[in-house]
Amino acid sequence: MRNLICAAAALTLAAGCVEGGLGAGSGGDTDDIATNRGDVPSWDEFLANTYREPNEGPWIVNGDVPIWTEKELRAFYQRLTRHDGALIVNTIGGRDDIWNEQQRVNLTYCVSTSFGSRYDAMLRDMKAGAALWEESANLKFVHLPSEDSNCNASNSNVVFDIRPVSGQSYLARAFFPAQPRSQRNVLVDTSSFNTRWSLTNIMAHELGHTLGFRHEHTRREAGTCFEDNNWRALTPYDSDSIMHYPQCNGTDPDLNFSAGDRVGAEAIYGPPGDGCAFADPNFETPIVDEVTATVPFTIPDGCDDVEADGGTLAWRVRGGTQQGSVTLRVSGNTLVGDMPTFEPNTVIEYTITARGNNGRVTTFPANEADPEYQLYFGDTDSLFFDDFESGSGNWSLNGFQVGVTRASEGGDPADAYSGRAVLSDSLGADYSADANNVTASVTVGGFDARRYESVRLQFRRYLNIEDSAFDEAVITVDGTEVFTNATRGLPGDNNAENDLHHLDREWRFVDIDITNLAQDGSVTIAVSLQSDAGLQFGGWNLDDVAVVGFLGGAFCGDGNTDPDEECDDGNNDNGDGCSATCTTEGGGDGDGDGDTTGGDGDGDGDTTGGDGDGDGDTTTGGDGDGDTTTTSGGDGDDDGTGDGGGGGGGGTTTGGCSVSDAAPGTALPLGLFLALAFIRRRRR
Repeated sequence: MRNLICAAAALTLAAGCVEGGLGAGSGGDTDDIATNRGDVPSWDEFLANTYREPNEGPWIVNGDVPIWTEKELRAFYQRLTRHDGALIVNTIGGRDDIWNEQQRVNLTYCVSTSFGSRYDAMLRDMKAGAALWEESANLKFVHLPSEDSNCNASNSNVVFDIRPVSGQSYLARAFFPAQPRSQRNVLVDTSSFNTRWSLTNIMAHELGHTLGFRHEHTRREAGTCFEDNNWRALTPYDSDSIMHYPQCNGTDPDLNFSAGDRVGAEAIYGPPGDGCAFADPNFETPIVDEVTATVPFTIPDGCDDVEADGGTLAWRVRGGTQQGSVTLRVSGNTLVGDMPTFEPNTVIEYTITARGNNGRVTTFPANEADPEYQLYFGDTDSLFFDDFESGSGNWSLNGFQVGVTRASEGGDPADAYSGRAVLSDSLGADYSADANNVTASVTVGGFDARRYESVRLQFRRYLNIEDSAFDEAVITVDGTEVFTNATRGLPGDNNAENDLHHLDREWRFVDIDITNLAQDGSVTIAVSLQSDAGLQFGGWNLDDVAVVGFLGGAFCGDGNTDPDEECDDGNNDNGDGCSATCTTEGGGDGDGDGDTTGGDGDGDGDTTGGDGDGDGDTTTGGDGDGDTTTTSGGDGDDDGTGDGGGGGGGGTTTGGCSVSDAAPGTALPLGLFLALAFIRRRRR
């Protein structure tokens, strides 16, 4: 029984049951299981003794092969206990589990930057291990450096990811071609960097699994370590194979690549040839602004005939019927195109397709739940901005955090959009199961919404969350929902098939028009997350959150009297003759001193009118020039000139407006006053 459990659960590349394994071992028997049927464990014993990764991860069988569900594990157990006995390839339903002609020469991968100081060694030995297979058959492993900072199980820009782990029962583990993307990982335990086997050979062994090759020691000839019968022999039994554990009666203690491995690889994938025949340029995340669209790219190593052939940016105006496209031309190692001009305060939504010279295309963005980028055109005033570099500020955090982000398996970014800090529900980790009322909120106020044609909420988002039939990521403004993640929308018995998960692969710009919610000059923005007990991802990451205002055309307070305004004095103040709503007020500034009280009409130092005609009252104008009229300027001060229409202090009458020549309290001509009022414009 012990031998069967060892063969299934803990053989190397693992810390297993046989001394001398690729991990720490404790010794054990090597009896042929085929002759020990009485030692076959029960299902419960097998389940209890099979190693499982922490946090309900996969069970590890055959030393380095993950099985993800209990149903699949039980099927494996049943195959194992039906042992009939005979380089071999994995089969599913009698068919070889291998890559097709296109995919086999474009096996893209990333190497996580989480390896830290070991990153360079990991990348070097990965490439060396891959070269052993590439030199033997028509295969091509392609490293995408641009994906290394986001190297996790949900990155759909690569075929598989390579990530570090520690404290596991194995040195490394891999996958077979038919497994889904979320399970296509090569996990390398830190112990692999300090073992008797070279990391190059360890990686070559694991890459053999990724190509569909099984452990050679599962064949009857090994006499031990049987696994199952789901394979097809490609060559005679080879005890020297890199796919044969040394501790399972292998004859190469150093786990080297054998001549038989080369024969087997060629038997499945053909002789070494043009491994670049189906290779594509490695197109990186697009960079688009109001002027230019660019898509950087690199060419796979050794594929000199692979070229970029251009691309297309297809756009449409949000909320309108206008649409069009931009041709992207090749310029060096970049696709580039000129953006069209749009009216200010316009949002376009767009996608990008980039082509290689083989005709295949790469589409951006790679998020089925949100398949279009957004771009805003127009100059705006900043009403609020937070890049979280100074901490949480005025945000109220209930389950959220502000801090330095780091990449996680569930899809958290390796870096902030700007600076180092972000707002997140779980920095560098998946959000919790059964999360409820996890919320971050901030109130933005003190702005005059009347000045703006539109008020907008804009931010950068890196969100990874399950279909909203199960988990919800929501943004509200003053309690009104303005964003939620998508759902497949399948009802009833089909609910379990709702798999439209929102999986951002890059920082995404988001623009939301909140004009109708901001009319009182204040808004409360709330970001929340709610989850069930099932699948979890990286959750919310936000950066550069802003509220902005677009001034647009004419507005009250711009200094120009528009057709719907009675006046416009360049401000929004009441009590100055032109109200805050640009209607005329009574009692303007009669003496040019900036207020609406009367000036000193008789030079006596107060603002009561003087007796300009000597009749004893101060309410009617006097005949200052003896012509018996009081409407034209006369000499109201006996200086012999006709300047006395207002009386007092000496002066002149100009066009019927009384002004004083004396320096104190000098009144401004009306024309000059209005000119100064127009200068006081608040628009930037």
